[in-house]
Amino acid sequence: MLRMVARDDLSSRPLHGRSPLRVTFLVLLVCSLITGLFGPTSMASANPFSNNIFRQYWQQADYPVAIGAVTRGFTWGPDPFFSAKEPYLEAPGGMRQVEYLDKARMEITRPDLNPSNPYYVTNGLLVKEMVSGLLQQGDYAFSQRFPAFDVPVAGDPVEVNPDAPTYASFYALNSFYTTQPPTVTTGITPTAGISPAPGVPGVPPTPGASPTASVPGASPTASVPGASPTPSVTSAPLQVNNLLSQPPNRIMAVGTPDVDVPSDTSSGLLVRQPDRTNDRVNDTLARSGSTGKNDLLGAVEGANYVFWERTLGHNIPSVFWNYLNQTGPIFNGKGLVSGKVFDWVQTMGYPITDAYWVRTNVAGISRDVMVQLYERRILTYTPTNPVEFRVEMGNVGQHYYKWRYNPKYNLALPLQSNTDVKPEAGFPGATFSIRVYKMLGGVGPGTTPEDVETTIYTPDRRPLVGQIVPGSTLPTGFSFFPVYVRTDKNTPAGQYEIDFKGVVSGNEAKAYFFVLGIPGYTLPA
Repeated sequence: MLRMVARDDLSSRPLHGRSPLRVTFLVLLVCSLITGLFGPTSMASANPFSNNIFRQYWQQADYPVAIGAVTRGFTWGPDPFFSAKEPYLEAPGGMRQVEYLDKARMEITRPDLNPSNPYYVTNGLLVKEMVSGLLQQGDYAFSQRFPAFDVPVAGDPVEVNPDAPTYASFYALNSFYTTQPPTVTTGITPTAGISPAPGVPGVPPTPGASPTASVPGASPTASVPGASPTPSVTSAPLQVNNLLSQPPNRIMAVGTPDVDVPSDTSSGLLVRQPDRTNDRVNDTLARSGSTGKNDLLGAVEGANYVFWERTLGHNIPSVFWNYLNQTGPIFNGKGLVSGKVFDWVQTMGYPITDAYWVRTNVAGISRDVMVQLYERRILTYTPTNPVEFRVEMGNVGQHYYKWRYNPKYNLALPLQSNTDVKPEAGFPGATFSIRVYKMLGGVGPGTTPEDVETTIYTPDRRPLVGQIVPGSTLPTGFSFFPVYVRTDKNTPAGQYEIDFKGVVSGNEAKAYFFVLGIPGYTLPA
């Protein structure tokens, strides 16, 4: 309304018989009345919040920024750009209200809780989801997707920033890498092999890049570029827990109850880093996932580690530690006061990587930016920015929206038939645990389980035939037998199928699993 008064066509003549001065006064008076009746965010936020509690959470850190009372970056963003109800098993009716802002997503999962509970509103583990590809749809419910391989962690969108590191670039560097997927640490004996043909990608190549549908508050992303062919490689062998090779191409299970893939819980944090307090931050990361060193960047002011966070074992640089503990003007529901801008653990989650320097385009200009990934957010440090904006929250809310609502990251498998596969998808190096049902097992003294023929289909559908014998020493009434398929970093990406058929009963079962490939990413040795 104030902009209307300043227009030239209003400055030279009265509006509806009123002078420009009187119009200006009336507009200011109306704005004052609106602020008094509806609160400060009515004039500070262009788009309304879907829930008043969301607005209150936004107000503490970002209302002072929106009205110009302080010069700092937004914690959430100027206003929400998308509201919806998304599936979540523990929410009433299996759906929860969410609100997307530039920097994060707000959620109310348990509306029955007291709104004064600090975790009544949460912001999800969005960074963890985009790095691992595991879309969380419940406290213990996940759907596997491709990681966000076309979403740069900082800077311009991929269409004008094709060489910048993405969320997928961090997947082998984050704290949860060894649980995405789990690995077998004991009891594995190689048996049959899987021999795929060359040139089997995890994602069909798509020459060029075509923009997808536009995203509110975000630029469209490019189409899947495809995984690079892997010529002349052979995947890791089919492996079964505690199996011994029996000629010819037969396998004997020695009789152990089925369990989930065993793992050493102490190895759950493969990339847990040592305390590097006082070390310089000189590590670099390329889009491919390869790391390096740059001592010139390590000498930049503030690029030194000052705190080792022991929960997940990562180091926090000086510039980020100061930002996480900053104080300044905040809104307490009644007015502006001085206080801590946010609780960093509640807002950020714990760091899941150390800090890395990345090269990325920012407004079309190539810059060196230091980034650190946390469970919920990303922090960026751009030394060339004005001092108030050198450290900022990454646009994780926009990035996650692009990833979650873009079907190119979807991963669909056929329904399992008389099998249970965990996980159904994993990166090269995964071990897939398969329970096979409907085969005749030992159901009493003196009974013998039937032989089971197996056919393994690689992504190019070349079969490998072998036999599996569950063994007569399995417990009485054992209704399924375990098979473990372990891959390594050279296993070609794509969908694998194992067909089982009982030699006596003729009963059949099918298991499907997917080895994920990330276009342009090179696995570490």
